[in-house]
Amino acid sequence: MSVSLKTVFPVLLGLMAQATMALGTLHFVSGNVSDDYRINIVFVGDGYTQSQEDQFLSDVRTASTGVFNTPPYKEYANLFNVFAIFVPSKESGADKPLQNIYKDTYFNATFGKETERLVTVNSAKVFDEVIALVPEYNSIVVIVNDPQYGGSGGAISVATASSSAIELVLHEMGHSFAALADEYDTPYGITPYETHNATAQLTREKIRWRNWISSTTPLPTPKTTSYKQSVGAFEGAIYQPTGWYRPMQVCKMRELGSPFCPVCAETHVAKFRKLVPPLLEAFPPPDTLVYTGKGTTQIDLKIRPASGTVKTNWYLNDNLAASGSVLHLGDLNLNQSYKKLKVIVRDTTLLVRNDSIKNLLTDSLVWYIKKEVPVSLKPIQDRSAFLSWRKQGSRRVLHLSSRFFIPKSESGQVPRIAQVTGRIYTAQGQYLGLPLVWQAVLKGNIVPDWSLTLPEQSLQNLCNRQTCFLEISYRTETSGQVGSRQSHSLLLPSL
Repeated sequence: MSVSLKTVFPVLLGLMAQATMALGTLHFVSGNVSDDYRINIVFVGDGYTQSQEDQFLSDVRTASTGVFNTPPYKEYANLFNVFAIFVPSKESGADKPLQNIYKDTYFNATFGKETERLVTVNSAKVFDEVIALVPEYNSIVVIVNDPQYGGSGGAISVATASSSAIELVLHEMGHSFAALADEYDTPYGITPYETHNATAQLTREKIRWRNWISSTTPLPTPKTTSYKQSVGAFEGAIYQPTGWYRPMQVCKMRELGSPFCPVCAETHVAKFRKLVPPLLEAFPPPDTLVYTGKGTTQIDLKIRPASGTVKTNWYLNDNLAASGSVLHLGDLNLNQSYKKLKVIVRDTTLLVRNDSIKNLLTDSLVWYIKKEVPVSLKPIQDRSAFLSWRKQGSRRVLHLSSRFFIPKSESGQVPRIAQVTGRIYTAQGQYLGLPLVWQAVLKGNIVPDWSLTLPEQSLQNLCNRQTCFLEISYRTETSGQVGSRQSHSLLLPSL
């Protein structure tokens, strides 16, 4: 799936008045809006007054920088665009019912009445703003202007501007963006479910992250220092103290300040690659190609990331021929027979072991290509070809007189004219049909005269009261290998 910014980019050019019902101001924070293939993260502020817009943007930059300094976002930072939408609130902060504090904020940010750290917002109003200004968003994060710790996940990530803001954003995006579960084991009244980082399975072959588990790691896995850095099945996950298991003892989805475990990092990469595959476009696109040394001389690929773990290999008839995102066709071992040209682009990241996710890391395209060697036709005379009508019994025939000399090839072989074709056009370029083909015995590398019988009435009907031309094309041949065509037009003589 690709992400286009064709709707967003005009907004950034000052056309925000066209955004339906939007009250906020859109800011571009980082990335490349001219690139159609990006994952769009949108930060929205709540509890910031009109005079605190700069503070909001500073909080967004701090959170964004923290996100992209954290694996696996760090390795894939150039897949992302970051936007910020500022909607002023009448008051700073957020509602805190347990403290009897209430603030007039646009998105109604509120700390929980039972679990105070659970901070929510009016999601419908947030979506209205984001859809109006960045309709092709992929992840929404609301920053609440309050120093007290709190946040929530779901369709929208919410995090307060506390000292733990970066960790909160990363954890909550683990929910809303990567669909990861909490790995807490304190009961919370949630019905557990099988997901990327939580399972009730202890049969090795049925565990989703089995490719990360060493064959010597016991299941369930003891919570000892011996297995602190190991992936296994550790009891306690998704708010269940027993009977449910998580991949590692410690992970950001369990404990802020810890890194994402390998399984959760892999799940993020899968999401990245679903949105932005390694191979985005090819110029020219897959087709049959004829390489002559002119026109199309190379194939350019658009890949992401542009460097790092992405490897690109080209295969000619299944044999490795080249590597890199630009292929120069002149470097290939081509001849006059079509060959299959295949490119395989792989993200070779070590962050993925799951076989189904690995399929998202590889793209391929196929062309069929051959080579035609141009052979120049050098006329002896300035007027080396002309048409005339000649008597042939009771009829007249159209006669092509030509004297073309074709020089020898570099190998000393003498090219020959294999075929001459002609098409009749009007002076306005309208093709009138009658594709004409001359075949004759050739005399060395000199093109002889050619004659073709045409029904005079047909030509009279076609070219009545208008000027017509015969476009002649010559195709050369050397040792059975067909060369390029060269053509020119001749005025059709009057009948």
